[in-house]
Amino acid sequence: MNQMKKLLATLLLLITAVTFVIAQQPFVTLTGHVVNQETGVPVPGQPMYISVDSMNYPGYYNQVVTDGDGFYTDQIPVYPGTSQGIIMVSTPDCNGMMASATAAFFPGIQEVILDFSICGNPVTGCVASFRYVPSANDMLTFTFYDESYTMPGSTIDNRVWDFGDGITSSEQNPMHTYAEPGLYNVCLMISSNDSSCNSIHCIPVNAGSTNPGYCENYFWYYTDSTGTAASYTFEGWAANGQADSWTWDFGDGTTGSGQAVTHTFADPNMSYLVCLTTTGTGPDSLPCTAVSCQEVFNYIPSPCENYFWYSADSTGTGYVFEGWAMNGQIDSWWWDFGDGTTASGQSVTHTFAASNTAYNVCLTTSGIGPDGTACTSISCQEVYIYVPSPCESYFWYYPDSTGTSYVFEGWAMNNQIDSWNWDFGDGSTASGQTVIHSFTDPSAIHPVCLTTTGTSNGETCSYTSCQEVFIYIPSPCESYFWYYPDSSGTAGYTFQGWAMNGTSNNQIESWVWDFGDGSVATGQVVSHVFNDPSQVYTVCLTTTGTGPDGTTCTYTSCQDVFTNTPSLCDNYFEVYSDDGMTYSFTGYLLSGAPADYYWDFGDGSTGYGQQVTHTFQSVPGTVYSVCLTTITDQPATNDTCMGVSCQTIFPGGGGGTCEAVISAIPDPAGYTYYFEDLSQGEHSFTFWDFGDGEQSTMTNPVHTYTAPGIYYACLTIKDTLNYCWDQTCQEIWVNYVQPDCQASFFAFPSDSTSSSLSYQFVNTSSPGYTSQQWSFGDGTGSTEANPIHTYANPGIYSACLTIWDSTGNCQNTSCMEIFAGEASGDYTIAGIVMAGNTLANQGIVWLIGANNYYYAETTIDPSGTYNFGGVPAGSYYIYSMLTPGSPNFFEYLPTYYTSSLTWQGATIVTTGEPNGWYPISLVQSLCWVQGNAGITGTINWAGTFKSGGAPAANVEIVLYNSTGLPVAYTFSNSDGTFSFSNLPYGEYTLYAEMTGKITEAVVVILSEGSSTASINLVVTATAIAALGSDGPDTPQLAAGNPYPNPAGELLYLELNSSVSGKALVEVADLQGRLIFSESKEMTNGTNRIDIATGNLPGGMYLLRVSTAGHEPVQRKFVK
Repeated sequence: MNQMKKLLATLLLLITAVTFVIAQQPFVTLTGHVVNQETGVPVPGQPMYISVDSMNYPGYYNQVVTDGDGFYTDQIPVYPGTSQGIIMVSTPDCNGMMASATAAFFPGIQEVILDFSICGNPVTGCVASFRYVPSANDMLTFTFYDESYTMPGSTIDNRVWDFGDGITSSEQNPMHTYAEPGLYNVCLMISSNDSSCNSIHCIPVNAGSTNPGYCENYFWYYTDSTGTAASYTFEGWAANGQADSWTWDFGDGTTGSGQAVTHTFADPNMSYLVCLTTTGTGPDSLPCTAVSCQEVFNYIPSPCENYFWYSADSTGTGYVFEGWAMNGQIDSWWWDFGDGTTASGQSVTHTFAASNTAYNVCLTTSGIGPDGTACTSISCQEVYIYVPSPCESYFWYYPDSTGTSYVFEGWAMNNQIDSWNWDFGDGSTASGQTVIHSFTDPSAIHPVCLTTTGTSNGETCSYTSCQEVFIYIPSPCESYFWYYPDSSGTAGYTFQGWAMNGTSNNQIESWVWDFGDGSVATGQVVSHVFNDPSQVYTVCLTTTGTGPDGTTCTYTSCQDVFTNTPSLCDNYFEVYSDDGMTYSFTGYLLSGAPADYYWDFGDGSTGYGQQVTHTFQSVPGTVYSVCLTTITDQPATNDTCMGVSCQTIFPGGGGGTCEAVISAIPDPAGYTYYFEDLSQGEHSFTFWDFGDGEQSTMTNPVHTYTAPGIYYACLTIKDTLNYCWDQTCQEIWVNYVQPDCQASFFAFPSDSTSSSLSYQFVNTSSPGYTSQQWSFGDGTGSTEANPIHTYANPGIYSACLTIWDSTGNCQNTSCMEIFAGEASGDYTIAGIVMAGNTLANQGIVWLIGANNYYYAETTIDPSGTYNFGGVPAGSYYIYSMLTPGSPNFFEYLPTYYTSSLTWQGATIVTTGEPNGWYPISLVQSLCWVQGNAGITGTINWAGTFKSGGAPAANVEIVLYNSTGLPVAYTFSNSDGTFSFSNLPYGEYTLYAEMTGKITEAVVVILSEGSSTASINLVVTATAIAALGSDGPDTPQLAAGNPYPNPAGELLYLELNSSVSGKALVEVADLQGRLIFSESKEMTNGTNRIDIATGNLPGGMYLLRVSTAGHEPVQRKFVK
């Protein structure tokens, strides 16, 4: 440790050492509220039992209590190698029944919220609470400390402890010894003689878990092969394989032994607490004992319980409805279509009379159960029949090859269009499905409309769609700069300028720097040393040049630069407390040299030593200023130096909070990102993990990725001043850049079957070629742009595409293996599919080539197993999903092996691996309340980016909430459309998933003022992108952070705009609900806008500023 301290010469290195621990041990933050379902009032003092369920999680169990606001929280450690898991929270209601909720977590998820609405206990003037600590090395003896508290006017006169083994006590802080290891439910009951206080609090105590690391266990369970009601197989697992004995307690008075056991519960509709105790001897020859428990709920559905799904029939006018029963014991299937008509049968076809109407369709099933009792069940769904107008259309636009005009392309829903008429909003019009137009005023917003007309079934139709088109052309001199410390370790910084139009345009003739301290410099990259590192300097870069039109241009951008070089004698200290009253303090000297540590706790007490502990008196509202003074010898000068640092301590809670917020802006190339820490609240420690193995402790680092892909960049902040910690992560999408004259293509079965002989080939080569030649590997070829080819016989073919231009400067060839028909090999790939703790009993598994175009499909059998035989040699992705017949269909998302929603996070398998068995753990979706917002969109194939090709059917679209949890998924329809409805307001990320394609995530904010959004995606050979995102990203407004924050009567924001005009300022709450909006005038250059916040109630808000020509700016602030 001393050797390490000698290396910590600066604050940055020290922060790296501290926060590296945080990065190595990430946490999932669990929060929630508990309210009374009758009154909506928060329920304080409510015990919350928390456990984690995962195939590869070493086990976790904890209990917390809600505070006075009904709020609870816990930080759950995520151990290395944990792919995903389920967090389970349970709490007793007023009837003693357990209310439970679950949520999934997986890598990148930082927060899970589980709220409860329960029947509440009568209002009481006290809250029971306690903690316990081991009092002997055998972990069988514990001391229990009563930490109950009362409301004003109430007292605690009676205490009764129940230790869960038949022994009780009335002492305030008793000690108790258990006779044998196990998990005991310990309860403290408190009351008063005048009935003003009556409360109970229970905590599970794991007794006898000695040296648990070597015996630490976990178990999972699933229905056994008999199918008997409530009959389960339980399988145990030891973390280090050191268990000699396995003892089971099934919570119903029965026990079992062995690593794998089978048990049948007497009551199939009860919840049981099942515990596994493992004992053994560790490598240190010491005995070990560990206990883990899970709540097992057995649900046996009615023999007639049913479900149904529906799909369009082959005519395109009717629908096929197919029923499904939980236990397959149905005698009759009766359908009510909600339009006055009925039908019978498990599978029926129906045509509704009116389109664009919602119908409530119900299925009634009846039969005789195994016990001879008649049963009936009804399930209903709302079916919406949407038939678009034959002329319904849409359009997109992008710059043409000259860079001066725009190409507009129309697209129709039903291809029944006779005319395409454009109105560009500037007095000019055009006709045709694809047109080119130049706007005279590039800084104005133009309402462009497309009107399509046609004839369908003898009737004329017309449809108009409009978009606001803003054409932004930056000044040829528009520039920006960033800075970073130089290698001298002094107050020297390197400043680097960057031009909006790139140095390749040669439009910047001079770079002039003003450092705000009276000194200047010239050049695109310069270095500067500030005289006073404690000051804030406003540094400005002025760029001048000549644009393509011969006009001289000038542009100035400025930033506040703060530099600070700490003294070698400076110190700081960390603070930690379990109960908010007793604190542990650890001091550090930045230089790492030996020192004397003197502490002043601010309450008249002092201490000495690098590590000290102090207990503060509980005085509500009192804070203490704790100061550390260090005195260090300096042999070089035969002198001493002194350092002093202070922090404010909030005993009993009430300290500050912080929230991590990230901004990440890419440069035009898409590989270098400028990260900015926009976190709320004071924080001393900043740690960045860029997701590619690189980290930084700079406040606003610049990072360059070396390869295209999707990375999770995480920011962790910590502030020992107020004992706050937070972490947030953001997906970083690194662009895929193709070199010029690069041939590329992709192919897929044209009939979407694994045995297809017909393949659709799509040319996605980079622009610049004039001719192409296809060779399909069977002696045939084609010169079409995107041909469909049918192979005569099954086999493996090497298909190649060659492109060239007329000048001879470009010629390139790309080849790929095509597996046509039933391609055969010598390998087998198999495994199981798990949905939580249950084996999936119905679903589909796909095998997709990672280095070829092999494609195979199989089903999951009733035992949860899948099997691919005859697989050719190669590397593959395994992709699985449940089908509607599965009872967990709506709870789990399509998942790659081992447990990833994206192909980038999937584990690729290779034929010939020794194991050959690949279990898939499906990712669970988050349950969410319904709302009034929605997202619609289209996804199309494209020959070249944005060319507008055929609709892409059956593409998975996943929707994530603002914390990164998946909330819903769908597949695109045959016309490429998709939709999500009944969404609550808030922020969402939409992600289209196709194996091998880098997807551009689209962030959507739905609010009262903007409750719908339309997203249009295009699929290329290598990526899925949002239409309209070609070329450099629209620049963001150069904006600072709002101040003062927290806000009072007014909130201010500094912005630097490249154009003059109006800006829309909106304030919304964190649920996306618009509070108010107003228009502000903006000038070219620096602006300061003020927002009236005096009438806002206290809380956290989202500030959004939108102006023409820039990406909107979003900032959070507190009132």
